Amino acid sequence: MPRMLRDIVGAIVTGQPDLRVVGEVETSEALVACARRTRPDVLIVGPEPSVVMTSKRLMADLRTLRVIEVVDEDISPEALLAVVRGS
Repeated sequence: MPRMLRDIVGAIVTGQPDLRVVGEVETSEALVACARRTRPDVLIVGPEPSVVMTSKRLMADLRTLRVIEVVDEDISPEALLAVVRGS
């Protein structure tokens, strides 16, 4: 996910009292390490093929993990938060 988009998504999530960002990573390897350490409920990732494949492997390991792949920069903050919250 491009840095600017990652910053925007992070700011949207961080601004919510019921949500928190537990990690931000640059590589698939760092994603695995961070997810296994923090055991997040949701991953928000970009459409990069290596990250998508890594996310699928993590979902097999962390059964309750949900992955949100952001492929459209035009998603509204409200729509993003609804998806993160599973509503």
